[in-house]
Amino acid sequence: MMMDQRAVSQLIGLILVLAIESIVVASALYGTSAYVDSRVKQLGVLQAHGVVNSVANAVTEAVAVSRLFPNVNYSQTISVPLKLGDRYYYLEITTDTVYANSTDGSIQVNSTTYKVENIPVQGRVFVSSEEIEVAYENGGVVLRQTRG
Repeated sequence: MMMDQRAVSQLIGLILVLAIESIVVASALYGTSAYVDSRVKQLGVLQAHGVVNSVANAVTEAVAVSRLFPNVNYSQTISVPLKLGDRYYYLEITTDTVYANSTDGSIQVNSTTYKVENIPVQGRVFVSSEEIEVAYENGGVVLRQTRG
């Protein structure tokens, strides 16, 4: 007595179709996710360039004020985003460079400060509010988080 094999063939076909559909949907989701993440990272890099340029300008201004008025305390508050492209970040200043780096290492941007010789410049801030402060006091330029 022969068994009817048609039902088994249809079941195998249905399983194969579902497997192929699952692979196509998973690939589309992964591709879309990777594309969106790369665009968000590009946005973060653009934001980081704006932030480091603003901080570099503030450092240059603080140094210029310190040269004109050596005994004065000067500070400038800068508005910054809480995240760069949905990534947490920190800012760091040295004598010749301002850095903005995401904590996961995916965004690394820097900018040069100009004519900042013979004045100590230092500071590292993990950004946790929308304002930071560049200040000249006690003969040096510092970067710090504002209280607020």
